Amino acid sequence: MEPTSKGTLIHAQAPQSELRTYAPELRSLTKGMGYFTMEITGYEEVPTHEAQKVLAQRAAEQGKDEPKPNQPAPMGRA
Repeated sequence: MEPTSKGTLIHAQAPQSELRTYAPELRSLTKGMGYFTMEITGYEEVPTHEAQKVLAQRAAEQGKDEPKPNQPAPMGRA
């Protein structure tokens, strides 16, 4: 945290998946005054439990069974 003339500047690192709802939450907490910027600092392997959630969500969106990890998803029609 770093005090500035306009408020407090916070430097933090978080997984991008955790930032999906951050903008509306920040606006709510700061009565519309807060804002943020993001920049990629690197890439890391997705934890297995998170990868499973992503695969399940993707399968549900496509109306298909969940693909097994490390196996390619079936190809759709071109």
